[in-house]
Amino acid sequence: MPDVRNYVRVLDGEHVIGEDDRLMSRDTVLLAASTTYTRPGTILGQVTATKQFKPLDLAATDGSQTPAAVLWAGRAKSTGTRRAVVHSRNCRLNGKKLTYPAGVTPTQVTAINDALMTKNVQVGY
Repeated sequence: MPDVRNYVRVLDGEHVIGEDDRLMSRDTVLLAASTTYTRPGTILGQVTATKQFKPLDLAATDGSQTPAAVLWAGRAKSTGTRRAVVHSRNCRLNGKKLTYPAGVTPTQVTAINDALMTKNVQVGY
């Protein structure tokens, strides 16, 4: 039997506090292939060469080190690209329900949130 004490279910869009209009605040993008499940609320960067999105990687140099959007719904692992809906502007999100890169410091979280704010993606707590 699985250990359900450590299981946290994150619902699609649960991180959203508010948005102007779904047509104004969301975009459909291509997610790069991934070997793991990508949770709703994951902060994404965009690879400059391919224009595909992937989870934010602060150590990268391919463009994915810069916050570009936040994933609306979870996506299963995949060997190829897949379409996904993201929040890319004009919305307010709950920072406690966002997925930041592993090991980020409070200073890095502030910098990530500030970068999202330049797109009018506000992170509240």
